[in-house]
Amino acid sequence: PVDAPVAANPPAAETEYSTGAPRAPDAVETGLRFAVEPVDAQIAIDGRPYGAVAELAGQGGVLNLAPGIYQVSLKATGYVTWRAEVALRAGTETIRVQLAKKP
Repeated sequence: PVDAPVAANPPAAETEYSTGAPRAPDAVETGLRFAVEPVDAQIAIDGRPYGAVAELAGQGGVLNLAPGIYQVSLKATGYVTWRAEVALRAGTETIRVQLAKKP
């Protein structure tokens, strides 16, 4: 029929890349990934302990944090402590550190 109503918002066509499952726009993982030697180095963020680097493997290797500026330190017995201020934006930043052995 000529007078049939027209859909105001027709459904979007799926592309070949679509999984069919809707994704939230904020589904981007934000946090720090640590590639550190030795793997038993202890992580502290803003003075709060977060455990050993090796323990993050169970969390996909990422320590989830909101965007912001953080004081990060890594320490292990027999090694010089590493410290840095890290500015984290949306997404994942990787911290790559080889701790130096104490003299």
